Amino acid sequence: MLALANSALRSQSVLWSSLRSMRTSSTILTEKFRGTPKSPPDTDKGEKYTPSDFRESAGSGVPRSGDDFFDRNKKLNRPLSPHLTIYQTQLPMMMSGTHRATGLILGLQLGVVSLGILLAPQHFDYYVEVIRSWQMNDILVFVGKFGVGWLLMYHYFNGIRHLAWDMGKGFALPDLYKTGYVVLALSLLSAAYLATQ
Repeated sequence: MLALANSALRSQSVLWSSLRSMRTSSTILTEKFRGTPKSPPDTDKGEKYTPSDFRESAGSGVPRSGDDFFDRNKKLNRPLSPHLTIYQTQLPMMMSGTHRATGLILGLQLGVVSLGILLAPQHFDYYVEVIRSWQMNDILVFVGKFGVGWLLMYHYFNGIRHLAWDMGKGFALPDLYKTGYVVLALSLLSAAYLATQ
């Protein structure tokens, strides 16, 4: 029992000495970037870090506004921050954005339809018959069914593509384009099939 207590005290001593050395190295880093380091609080005496200590350390080493940082970027005609307009549109980029958008739309549809079914005073079949009684144009019905079907099928097939990526397969640039075109073709064909049913 005594040996266990001694071992615990030794590990605590090692931990505290490593924390003290980390504190010293952070002071040296802070000194390097700011010139006037603030000594870290002495936790042995009960001093604590304040939120301002964390904010100050988070910004250490970041160029302050006004220096030559912004002037240099202005001379080089660099944008203030990267934005989508500086990138050339490519298939993988467009498919990534479309995958996110279809997921969002499908999630919203699921929530709205589920809530509607839950709160509706009549049974689901009643509302299907009401929609059929409107006798809408066949082309309009096809377009609506195709749109909903494409959202689902695109997200499904592109999700399979993402699962392959999770396993580390298909990252070569030619593979990205091949699988992208396969996903587009399969989603269009399957959505057209679903719209005719």
